[in-house]
Amino acid sequence: MWSEKADSAEIRAALIEALIHFGALPEAQAAQRREAIGYLLDLILHRRSPEEHEELIRLVDRHTHNVEVDPMARTMAEELLERGFEQGIEQGIEQGIEQGIEQGARENAIENILLLLTERFPNSDAEGTKQRLQAIHDIERLRQLLRTAMKTPNLETFLQQLDT
Repeated sequence: MWSEKADSAEIRAALIEALIHFGALPEAQAAQRREAIGYLLDLILHRRSPEEHEELIRLVDRHTHNVEVDPMARTMAEELLERGFEQGIEQGIEQGIEQGIEQGARENAIENILLLLTERFPNSDAEGTKQRLQAIHDIERLRQLLRTAMKTPNLETFLQQLDT
C-alpha cells in the first residue's frame, strides 16, 4: 500500500486516500472495513517509527466513522508490548544459558588445572594458584594453561607461564 521508507507527508496522504476509500464501502461491508482499518493500524504500529504512531492513529480515528479506533490501536500496541516483553525474556534466558555454559567451562578448566597440578606436584600451594587462575576470564587462556600443566616439569615453570 505504501513504501515503508516514505516520508510522513506521503504516508498521511496514502492513509487518507485509503480511509476515504474504506468510508465509501457500503454498510454491508462494515466487517471488512473494520478489518482493513485494523490492518492499517497494524502497519502503523509495525512499520512506522514510534514517534509517528500517535499522529497516524489520530488521523485514522478522524477519518473513520462508527469504528472504535483508539481501543483497537491500544489492543494492538499492548500485543506488541507483550510480544516484545516475551522476546526480551527469551533473549535473557538464552543469554543466561550462554553465560552459564561459559562460566561452567571456565570453572571446569580451573578445577582441572588445579587437580592436575595437585596430582603432579603434591606439595604445591593450590589455593594461591587457584586465586590467580580465577582472575583469568579467557577460556582459551585457561585451556592453554591446562595443556601447560600437563607438560610442565615443575610448579615454578607453570607459575612463570601463568604470569605471561
